[in-house]
Amino acid sequence: LCNQRTLRSFCVRMSWKRLALRSLVSIHCVSNLARTMSSLPARMRCIEAADAGGPEVLRVGERSLPQVPETHVLVKVAAAGVNRPDCLQRRGLYPPPPGASDLLGLEVSGEVVAVGSAVDRISVGDRVCALAHGGGYAEYCSVHAGHCLSLTTLGSNISLVDAAGIPETYFTVWYNVFMRAKLQAGEWM
Repeated sequence: LCNQRTLRSFCVRMSWKRLALRSLVSIHCVSNLARTMSSLPARMRCIEAADAGGPEVLRVGERSLPQVPETHVLVKVAAAGVNRPDCLQRRGLYPPPPGASDLLGLEVSGEVVAVGSAVDRISVGDRVCALAHGGGYAEYCSVHAGHCLSLTTLGSNISLVDAAGIPETYFTVWYNVFMRAKLQAGEWM
């Protein structure tokens, strides 16, 4: 199981910014792309599951930075959410979907450091939270620009740690209430 003590111990051992513990443990466990990417490190630290099992299988690893397709942004991760699918995947009970990163982490927040050539509403330097296709337990995460929420839009009082716990819930509610159920102004649930 994901528990606060294990995650806090894990975060203390990490030298990069801590995961989003305060708000998330209770969840249960370019056009100028080449120029921007050239100023970034070639490698990053990440959290890898050495094998299926409990939190003890998590290890600090090192990988190349993820690719940034034309519709994606690269986020320098400040905080990552801890979700049930992450815990199930770590235990070997929930394989990553085809095309997804094998790294855990479905929710991230941080600063955009590179944008794909087809992205027009997000810029380098924007603070965002995002729903990732895996890969959030790393220093950098590539996410589809359409899965990002600007922290400016959400409110300036939201910390990056708190923001990392928003995307999964927000997108689930939005999809079910407004897209599927088509809730309209004046209606209520």
